[in-house]
Amino acid sequence: MAAYDYIRETTNQDFGTDLPANGLNRIHKVQRSINFETACAALKASVDFATGDVLKIIDIPAYTWVVAVFAETTTASDAIDDIDIGDETQTAGWVDDVDVSATEDDNSLDSVSYGLANAGGKLYSTADTIDIKINTDGASDDGVLKVTALMVDVS
Repeated sequence: MAAYDYIRETTNQDFGTDLPANGLNRIHKVQRSINFETACAALKASVDFATGDVLKIIDIPAYTWVVAVFAETTTASDAIDDIDIGDETQTAGWVDDVDVSATEDDNSLDSVSYGLANAGGKLYSTADTIDIKINTDGASDDGVLKVTALMVDVS
């Protein structure tokens, strides 16, 4: 299993944080669209991701309450069947078993660990990232997944 920093490596930028500067509006929607073929080429400079690989996709600054995470497969994958969305503590804490082989939506509003039904989201007192863990991978990487996080700055 390898970990890849999708945030910086595919954009050639260091965003520092995905949240806008502090101000009166402390509720933010942060969205990242991941093209697995492009990401694989940029991050590994080889053929494909492997089962168990982790992509860091959204920065979470310290003192941020992540309320919910949503996943939308906008282009189905012929190779990657199943992923989890979580963080460093729990790889499937936000969304478990996202099927990226079909265009569909999934979210953390139901029974996952950090979901609203169970925990009301998660408060991060230290900086972290929202990550994708690849559970099953085929011969080539393709497909596009859009991940959206609803976050509140509580600093």
